[in-house]
Amino acid sequence: MLHSMINDLRAWHRREKARVQTDQLYAHLRSDIGLPQGSGVKNNPVFNPMFSRT
Repeated sequence: MLHSMINDLRAWHRREKARVQTDQLYAHLRSDIGLPQGSGVKNNPVFNPMFSRT
């Protein structure tokens, strides 16, 4: 029981870390090509492959 909770937490942490890195990456990309900094790109599965997995 506890073991599976720890595994879930680890998996969540990996996803969260990847999501933050992806957010930072897309923020850089958006500022480079002059797209708005809003969540339009982030929440779009075409632009953000991470979004469709959550």
